[in-house]
Amino acid sequence: MTAWLARSLAEQGKYAAAERHVADVTRHPHIAPITQVSVLPVAGVLAARRGLDGTEALDEALAIAVRTRESLRLVPVAAARAEAAWIAGRIQDVAAEIDHAWPATVAHPQPWDLGELSWWLYLAGDHRPVSAPLPRPFALMLAGEHQAAAAAWEALDFPLWSAYALAFSPEIRDAQQCLDVLDKLGATAVRHAVLALPPRRRLVIFLRYFADLSYREIAEIVRVSEGTVAATLSQAHRDLEKRFEREGVRP
Repeated sequence: MTAWLARSLAEQGKYAAAERHVADVTRHPHIAPITQVSVLPVAGVLAARRGLDGTEALDEALAIAVRTRESLRLVPVAAARAEAAWIAGRIQDVAAEIDHAWPATVAHPQPWDLGELSWWLYLAGDHRPVSAPLPRPFALMLAGEHQAAAAAWEALDFPLWSAYALAFSPEIRDAQQCLDVLDKLGATAVRHAVLALPPRRRLVIFLRYFADLSYREIAEIVRVSEGTVAATLSQAHRDLEKRFEREGVRP
């Protein structure tokens, strides 16, 4: 029960409370695998959201979940690993992580499971058909209804998912609201991942090169450090140079 409560608290954005419950479980020297597989994905994904290394917890969880072959165990692990991969910028690994749970999920479809897995697949550019209607918040996200999806998640008291819904909106107000939520959660690594998204990067580039604002002014508008602004622009330059090189264009 404590393990599942930890996951529920994490979804509600109550990270400190979730971590206390994780610690309550993991401090015992002999933990049943069925309990481990419930709590380790929470530990791993919370670490990933904060920019810490949750690899060991997520790898251990996967090893246990695969042995069970049960979607009840596989889905939380696969979703946590996919989210961690996305946060780290390993988009190419997201679909492979979801594939750990996809066959079991399709065989015994649960709408919320399908919704979460479908979302991470969508971010990886993998649009798979599903056999059941998806819950409204996920359906709205996949349809690009950013504000409506965020409102649906807010009604469920799932702040991180509300932020994820807004992260892909082209609207500056949505971007600022997304970053505000991530700041309150302390999800620093998610914040950096969101800033690397095309809409956010375009905003920084526009403010610098078209509005001619300083790094300090951009940092105040986007609510990041000047170092983050500099890093975002530097990465944009490197990506552009790589594209020119691939296309044989001389800048």
